Amino acid sequence: MSMLSFISPAKEDDFVIANYHMNLNPTSPFRNFLMLNRFTETGRYSMMNLSLTCQEGERIEHRAVSWEDLSGVLEECFVLTEAPVQPPAPPRL
Repeated sequence: MSMLSFISPAKEDDFVIANYHMNLNPTSPFRNFLMLNRFTETGRYSMMNLSLTCQEGERIEHRAVSWEDLSGVLEECFVLTEAPVQPPAPPRL
């Protein structure tokens, strides 16, 4: 019998503890950084804190986003209408 015969699809309960940790642990990167990704038919938008990457086909553009421009970028690139209420924390080393 092969090892693959013992593998079964993950169930929703399998993700509960990981989701709990990522949501509530103060050291979780999801609590300490602004991270977004949105895929389109021709490319994608990615954001890490205030650094935005736009890819359309072969063209890739990187740019810094000011806190003042963030809500407009979130709406235009990620189709989100609410911006965070405080700036992202500086990265921890």
